Amino acid sequence: HGEWNSWDRSTLHGVKSVSKSITSACVGIAIDNGFIESVHQSIFEYLPDHQHLNKGGKDKISIEHLLTMTSGLEWDEWSFPYDINEPRNDLMASLVSGDGVQYLLNKPIIANPGEEWIYNTGCSNLLTHLIQRTSNISGITYAKEYLFNPLGISSFVWKALNGAPLGGHELYMKPRDMAKLGYLYLMNGTWDGQEIVTEDWIEESTSTHVDLNEKYSWWLRDGYGYQWWTMKYEDWYYANGQDGQMICVLDDYDMVVVCTGYSEIGPMNSKDGPGPIVIRDFLIPAIQQFTEIPSTNTTTETINLMNNYGVILSALSIPIVATVIVVYAVLKRKS
Repeated sequence: HGEWNSWDRSTLHGVKSVSKSITSACVGIAIDNGFIESVHQSIFEYLPDHQHLNKGGKDKISIEHLLTMTSGLEWDEWSFPYDINEPRNDLMASLVSGDGVQYLLNKPIIANPGEEWIYNTGCSNLLTHLIQRTSNISGITYAKEYLFNPLGISSFVWKALNGAPLGGHELYMKPRDMAKLGYLYLMNGTWDGQEIVTEDWIEESTSTHVDLNEKYSWWLRDGYGYQWWTMKYEDWYYANGQDGQMICVLDDYDMVVVCTGYSEIGPMNSKDGPGPIVIRDFLIPAIQQFTEIPSTNTTTETINLMNNYGVILSALSIPIVATVIVVYAVLKRKS
């Protein structure tokens, strides 16, 4: 089966659809800076080059509909493999087309915007296009200037199509930098006293906007926010990517959990890794037994502890913020 390829703390890891939640943060920052007026605006207010596609009720698609994946556009990326040679997978077909925005907006409306949830990475990719269009700077430069630099994240790769970063799936970063983003959300958008994302956006984007009617509750995901997965019966939310990538924020435990991984086990749509179940069934019970926990007072102290020890646990009874890194898959086999 080939040689083992190890990962370590300095490896830039493909976070897959965790990218979506980071794109959501960028949208919130764009609104705060006045680049985008409101999530309730029609997407076509920002797409002058695509007005010929504004027909059949598509003018009713808002930025919020992109964020919640309720655009009403026909889309299917779960029925067929994520294989660039698989034209029946709409995401793959959009990448091959060379113009993902054109491909997405060419799709017919099959439901009224806001009424039906359809998993659509094309919507996430359009969001980064809108950010780039409204800010008049490169989407990658935008993310660096307004989000990554303030967090001290200097090493990342965000692959692009037609110059705009693929906001739904093509970000590569270090696990400890993923933890910084989770920590930012845990701290309601503030990093070392500086507001990076507004607290209102954190609250709005991690609240349940779409009730998935327990369709995915077996995998601990029964709601969807602004590109974040939410749960009714657990006070935590998470960014999730194929093969086990995850940033999970657990407010009740003052804790962030980061997972990276790789899996070739199970059917295509169950390859998201065991992260949420491990957290619920193993990690939280273990945390509840801790009595002596490393204490931190500032963001810098927390990150220093994270770097020194790798794993830091915080119990609910202790009023501190801490970060847990759980890298549950550390080896990748080359085929």
